[in-house]
Amino acid sequence: MALYENLAEFAGLPVKDFREAGDIADFSAVAPRLRCTYDDELTLRDFLAVLLDQPGVEKVQAIVLGS
Repeated sequence: MALYENLAEFAGLPVKDFREAGDIADFSAVAPRLRCTYDDELTLRDFLAVLLDQPGVEKVQAIVLGS
C-alpha cells in the first residue's frame, strides 16, 4: 500500500469514514476513521466528540485517526 492510500481494513474490520452523526449504523461492524482535511473547520477533537456522543459507540473495537 502506498503512503497516499487509505486503509480499507484495520484490526480485522472494514474502515468507514465518520464525519457526522448517523454515518455509521453498527459500530461493532467497522473501524471508524476520523480525519481532517486542510479546509475542515472541525478538528479531530471535534469529530471525536461527535463520535463519542453516538448511540452504540461503546461497541467500537478500533478507531483510525488521520489527517
